[in-house]
Amino acid sequence: MADLELKYAHLSNRDSPARKANREALREHIEEIQAEQADLQARATPPSGPPLQVAHPHAGGRPRRL
Repeated sequence: MADLELKYAHLSNRDSPARKANREALREHIEEIQAEQADLQARATPPSGPPLQVAHPHAGGRPRRL
């Protein structure tokens, strides 16, 4: 019986206690990662100097065929 429950668990629309616990654990993990990312962004130093300029892909003319 347990094998059938696992096999068709993705088809269930009901929230089981295990699903709720898993969802809460995942939500906590995501919040932890987001807090770490916000901390890293807060500590990052802004770039010094002018911004880099990227050349247009066809700035040198049309590419030659060999």
